[in-house]
Amino acid sequence: MLACGHGLLFVAVARIGVAGSVAALVPGLVLVGAGMGLVLAPLATTILETVDPDRAGVASGMLTTVQNVGNAIGVAGTGVLFFGALHAGYAHAFELSVVELGLVLGVVVAMTRLLASRRPAGSAGPIPAAREGAAPPRQVVAPPGDAR
Repeated sequence: MLACGHGLLFVAVARIGVAGSVAALVPGLVLVGAGMGLVLAPLATTILETVDPDRAGVASGMLTTVQNVGNAIGVAGTGVLFFGALHAGYAHAFELSVVELGLVLGVVVAMTRLLASRRPAGSAGPIPAAREGAAPPRQVVAPPGDAR
């Protein structure tokens, strides 16, 4: 969905240039926004379900910190590219920015595929976060017949 949104943005900017209506950008922006919304919540769940419950707060804080730093670096890099190309016009600068974001998306997809291939053969579900000598996971629900 993200890639489709970026593709629509690229086509819209190439088509309208500087003389068209910005309404042509709306479908691409909607797809990009929806794609981000569909990625971020499951991403947090995937990361946090592989962590010991005792360390979930630390992992959540680290995830948020890395996301914020990544967002800041991404916005800064895209801004440098956009404003560096602005002398050739807004349409050209926006096209370059969309291409750059598409390339970054491609790199992220490739990295994600590498991570998925690191799972042990035959395992379904999350990678266990067990370490040698670690206590077994706590039982959250009492067994039937246990009157606690």
